Amino acid sequence: MLKQYTKEYAPTALGILVFGGLFVLGVYAFFSPSALATHIAQNKNIADMSATSTEHWAWNDIIGWVDMRNSNIVKVGDYSMEGYGLSSSMGEFAFDCATAPGADCNPPYHVSNDRRGRLSGWAWNDIIGWISFCGETSNLLADCLDLAANPYRVLIDRSNGKFSGYAWNDAVGWFSFDSAQHVPNAACDDLNAGNRYCTITEWRPTATTGTIESIVYDTSVQGGAQLNSIVWRGITPGDSLVDFEIAVSDNLTLDDLTQYDISAPSDQAPFRVHNGAEEYRVILNDANREKLYNKRYIRYKVNLSDGAGLETPRVDEIIMNWSP
Repeated sequence: MLKQYTKEYAPTALGILVFGGLFVLGVYAFFSPSALATHIAQNKNIADMSATSTEHWAWNDIIGWVDMRNSNIVKVGDYSMEGYGLSSSMGEFAFDCATAPGADCNPPYHVSNDRRGRLSGWAWNDIIGWISFCGETSNLLADCLDLAANPYRVLIDRSNGKFSGYAWNDAVGWFSFDSAQHVPNAACDDLNAGNRYCTITEWRPTATTGTIESIVYDTSVQGGAQLNSIVWRGITPGDSLVDFEIAVSDNLTLDDLTQYDISAPSDQAPFRVHNGAEEYRVILNDANREKLYNKRYIRYKVNLSDGAGLETPRVDEIIMNWSP
């Protein structure tokens, strides 16, 4: 028995146990929106507020309207809001210090998006000060992910970009983003309603992906081996996805083993549970098996997608089996 432990790159650790032709490979990769953000450009997916005349306004009973489009288009991205709105009585409302007039980030602040449309953090106005998008009026540091613990918060509907909820300022009180929340029969899309308004963004969450690429496996079979199956253990909550690509070669060359010309999706229904983790088969059809026949070297790539920012998959262990 040969036991080998290889650390390829953080945060992925690779442990290999070799029993004849059975490799048991443990891949620990925990992808979350915050972790995956390091792999893509911050706010790469960013969009403007709606250009429709009634769909880019916030309201406060003391200061009146805040225009979030015509003065300087406020943008919503996967991780934060950018730009500033304008009030005729109070001036600019900045949602991000770096894109505010003067770009003053001392101290730093912005309104955050968790890619699910749950906003938190702070906007700033030079006259009334901080505007909180999540928390308690007596304790603005409440856990913004706990819906039950928060008397107020601002949400974006992922399906249509519509804001709901309230933001808070100690000087002037509540900011509303939808007239239907406090005015009867004043829905934003009701053309017969008077004084209707809402805040709608063109932003929609998009899927974030990550990949895990294996080392090259030498089956040590002269003339090549037959890859019989791949099984992996982990979870695919919600709309998250995991699939595989496989490269095989008779020669140990990187050129051959970076050509992943075999696509092998995973069954979305687990066939058993092992130690609390669901177990999935990788689908190897007849066409794939033909390509995998009599190849000595094998390499795979795992593709993970969080399903438009709703849920994140996890791969705990991968099992490959081949025969001479």
